[in-house]
Amino acid sequence: MWSYLRRLRNRVFHLLVPGSHPSTMAGEHRCRSRCGHVSFCDGVSLYVWGGYIMDGNGAMPMPGDHLWIYHKNFDCWKCQKCTGDIPRGTSGASCVLVHPYAYIICGHRAQYHDDRVYRLHLTEFRWELLNLQGDTISARDKFAAWGFDKKIYCFGGYGPDPQTQSGWLFENGQYVTDQGENNNPWYPYGWNNQLLILDPSTFQWSNPKCSGPVPLPRAAHAAAVLGEKVFIFGGRHQLRRMNDLHCLDLDTLTWSGEITTTGPQPAGRSWHTWSAVSEDKIFLYGGFTQTEVVLDDAWIFTASMSNWTVVVLHSACPRLWHSAVVTKAKDVLIFGGCIANISNNVEAETGFSNRVIKFHLQPSSLKLLCLEHVFHHYKSEDWMYLPEQLQWWLKEKEGVRDRWLALPEQIRLEMGPHSEEAHEHSTKFGLGGGDPGI
Repeated sequence: MWSYLRRLRNRVFHLLVPGSHPSTMAGEHRCRSRCGHVSFCDGVSLYVWGGYIMDGNGAMPMPGDHLWIYHKNFDCWKCQKCTGDIPRGTSGASCVLVHPYAYIICGHRAQYHDDRVYRLHLTEFRWELLNLQGDTISARDKFAAWGFDKKIYCFGGYGPDPQTQSGWLFENGQYVTDQGENNNPWYPYGWNNQLLILDPSTFQWSNPKCSGPVPLPRAAHAAAVLGEKVFIFGGRHQLRRMNDLHCLDLDTLTWSGEITTTGPQPAGRSWHTWSAVSEDKIFLYGGFTQTEVVLDDAWIFTASMSNWTVVVLHSACPRLWHSAVVTKAKDVLIFGGCIANISNNVEAETGFSNRVIKFHLQPSSLKLLCLEHVFHHYKSEDWMYLPEQLQWWLKEKEGVRDRWLALPEQIRLEMGPHSEEAHEHSTKFGLGGGDPGI
């Protein structure tokens, strides 16, 4: 899998060699601010699709034919133009990688919740709308999704009652109508706690019955897979933003019930990220609290000990409805999101981000440190004595730097840095190695 994704990364970034210009940039030099988008990672690069931003006319969705790609080692963006059955601008969808596709499931499009599934071929950059067989998942957004054993699992979410339309699965699970004042009494929305599984080989959904205590219906929660188990944390149910933790055994489909944890406890939240960073640890970042505070804290949950540890309580980078991916080098790349109270349209209109926050959970590889030193302290004519692959890396980085310096100074000042570095915590948490790559 990693070798395939490495070939994909090289194919994407071969256009960035010195003297060339990234294709289909559409006059932009970096990914636009947004929240409610989806992200995935090929081991080094961060891929971003969808989401929206607020402007004077309300929510403006991002173009469905644009896939933005960020390379962490070069600190640069590229916009890849996609073809095929291009989805409309979407927020609140979920993305799962099943080789060689990225599957985009449901979400909110143009004032309605969607039940469709698209997939993007990751070498041809071609979208395909799936012709699903039989009854399907109901329309929803803000649900959690993950991949396991070449299948796609979805849990929870917010949307119309699955029982209101024929063709939507509702054999198992619970639906709770939103009692909030903004809900439409003629077409109500609410939360569910269904587990649904899509088999990409047959294009069929199923809604299996689980054993054990099923978590409350919820949305804007998050899921992370460790081995054969998935851990669900937080989310909103009615007026509550929760900090409960549940585990589902993916082999037996048995829920654990709420897990009792030790150590300091993170606040209840929704719209956070929750990323597996080792075989035993999950990284929690940001979110939106019960009192409508945008969080900038980071935590590590150790599954074998059911223990929470604070990484940083205040990173000075508050985020909600952002995205996070984990690289092979165990860096957590957090992108976008809202930095203000999203329920306040005036605040939210100027409160979106397009910065990448980097958390280094283990030291950089010796190879990368050496390359950075060579780049900054040796002339380019001296690079010819290095192996070809290392020369390519240095020339790539040089091309990115030169294109950046070629931009008018005013544009560079307005854009500011692409990314912000966070703290290194590898020694403290003892994360495993793996191939760091470069």
